[in-house]
Amino acid sequence: MQLVGFNIVENNIKQAQFKLLQHKSLGEKSNLSILQVARLMDKLNLKNNDPKKEYKFSLN
Repeated sequence: MQLVGFNIVENNIKQAQFKLLQHKSLGEKSNLSILQVARLMDKLNLKNNDPKKEYKFSLN
């Protein structure tokens, strides 16, 4: 069960990387707002700060 959660986190990080690369290549034509870009960057920074950190999810 823990592996599934880890895969979800890794998939979210890969998706964030992909979206940021698209945003970078599109430049001004990108449809992402600055807040969306900041959230994507936060996902990547969270991964880089502590790779062994336990991630907690809230299902509301």
